Amino acid sequence: MRKDVIKKEATESNVVVLNPNKIEVSVFDFKKDWALVEPHLNDPELLELLNEGMLEFSQDHPWKHLPLWDPNNNIGPWEYAVGDGHAKYALDKENEDPETQALYKKYERICSNEGFEFEELMYEDIDPKMKKISEAYWEESNKIMCKYLPKKNTYRWYQCFCAGCYLQIWHLTLAEKVFPDFEWDIFEKGNPDSGKCSITNIGKGPNRKYLIFDIFLFDSCSADKILENVGLNQNSIEKAWETKKQYWMDLLTIH
Repeated sequence: MRKDVIKKEATESNVVVLNPNKIEVSVFDFKKDWALVEPHLNDPELLELLNEGMLEFSQDHPWKHLPLWDPNNNIGPWEYAVGDGHAKYALDKENEDPETQALYKKYERICSNEGFEFEELMYEDIDPKMKKISEAYWEESNKIMCKYLPKKNTYRWYQCFCAGCYLQIWHLTLAEKVFPDFEWDIFEKGNPDSGKCSITNIGKGPNRKYLIFDIFLFDSCSADKILENVGLNQNSIEKAWETKKQYWMDLLTIH
């Protein structure tokens, strides 16, 4: 399939017609249309922006088990994410994996032969013989779970949750490179109660078509929800875009 056809389908997938005869908003599907994104990931400009954002994020959100961000460490952005989203996904997939069921049965037999219950492997205070079996079980279990952790050159590799504000320029620049025919801007809304900020990229295309480009939320939130997060809705997106455009034009005029 030609790239222009793929791009057309990607632009029009997951379309939410927010106002018939007027506006269409779609959310770019990174999973389905990753082929459009991947060629740009090693762009020097994008690599520099990613490294700058991740270094700042890792400085502000230090993890005891991780060093400060360094692209040479071969540690993915996802590993610095706040929350357990990636681990939960991997654990859920592990529980569905046939290998896990086979592993349970294998260690149920081993435990039975040794005279104790499989569930006892989960305890911390166990005798040395059980501890060896427990360590062997968890080593095999972790290998299965690791199959479902983010892999390099996939969209999940870049999902460093809660780093949206730090990666906003990288994110926006990536959108501009993938869809150069759209006008792009960042929309955000702060929450004074939590001190957190919601942020996303929205592109304006022809015929009142708008495209949300959000690697962090595309697979968990609808277009309506992403718009709501940044204080927009079906009735305000067009006006908000024009206000943004006028702001930048005024800024250029002043300077």
